[in-house]
Amino acid sequence: MNFGLILWYAILIIILVLLILYFYIRFKASVIFFVDKDKFFPLPDFIIKLVCAFLFLPFLFFSYKWIFYFGMFVIFQMLFDLVVMTFFANSKKRWFHILYHIFAVPLILTAVFFVLGYVNTQNITRKEYNVPSEKEVLAVSDASSTFTTYEEGSSKLVMLADLHYPKTMNEEKLKEVVDRINEEDADIIVLCGDMTDEDTSKEKMLECIRVLGELDAKLGVFFVWGNHDDNRYNSAPTYEKAEVYEAYKNNGIYVLEDEAVLFGNGILLVGRKDYSDESGRKSMEELLKDASVKTGRSLEELYENVIVVADHEPKEYEQDKAAGCDIVISGHTHDGQIWPLGLFSTLFKMNDLTYGMKQDEGLTQIVTSGLGTWAFPVRTAGRCEYVVINIGE
Repeated sequence: MNFGLILWYAILIIILVLLILYFYIRFKASVIFFVDKDKFFPLPDFIIKLVCAFLFLPFLFFSYKWIFYFGMFVIFQMLFDLVVMTFFANSKKRWFHILYHIFAVPLILTAVFFVLGYVNTQNITRKEYNVPSEKEVLAVSDASSTFTTYEEGSSKLVMLADLHYPKTMNEEKLKEVVDRINEEDADIIVLCGDMTDEDTSKEKMLECIRVLGELDAKLGVFFVWGNHDDNRYNSAPTYEKAEVYEAYKNNGIYVLEDEAVLFGNGILLVGRKDYSDESGRKSMEELLKDASVKTGRSLEELYENVIVVADHEPKEYEQDKAAGCDIVISGHTHDGQIWPLGLFSTLFKMNDLTYGMKQDEGLTQIVTSGLGTWAFPVRTAGRCEYVVINIGE
């Protein structure tokens, strides 16, 4: 076990001990308020200890859903205590003390917080970026005939990521999103990982990919793996990675796994293995050399195209920049999903970019907040979205 992991567990244990102590004191104060402390306090004191143990027991089993829901209640409770101590410490109104001691305000705030978070997941927004390029990029004028034809203009790429089906939508809702995206008349559509996850049954996985198979793009629809798609976090998986691959293949979606595709409109799309794949992945230099062999073009000729990298996790952007790539698109971060996680992600540089578009010495970095949510259908940070990228001009 490395030092970083030991430090993380030590910090977690310290935080849990402090929280247990904090809630023990709070519960004890509430019992004293409602019960005759001289006659009945020994029994309630024992009950308080059991309640505190029950509240924090799930943390020992890494119940992430409990951590998020209860964590927000803890934040609201502490903020409310701070407000009370600052402004209402001398209040004599009994109704106020009753509300305080039954935890009414933080419970209501927590409920409102998550209800609004669910409502937020049901509003899918369209995010558009324009990425000019000095390289020649063509628009696809006609891809319906035997030979694809091109014309002057920009190329439209649509990116979807982090659907985590069916957390926030059912089949009907997903079909509406697919229809909406098809109206974009995109040249290329990229599914940038985590379309499904460990909570997706085999039936729902097949349903999701079947609906996504209705996506239509002039030059094709492509998928790159995320860290959840292969079902690795499920202790009792009902399907394997190979079955997911076959589902995409059977529905006309091309899986890019450390592979590149060169289009006639001046775009080279490179789909990377997920950063967390235990089998490792090729470097960008290796991938471009493979693309040179595959296409029969020299590296110099490949660099005449706009090199777009699809990489689920926003990692190793420096490597992409050093390799001479032009655009890298990612998901994974959810823009935090639950406030204030996104702030921590940015503060501690957990990813090269948490959300949005950034220009860095010739490399355009784009990270989406995702089409859905992970773990539960709640988003209190960012918006659910799909991304339209206009390349060229």
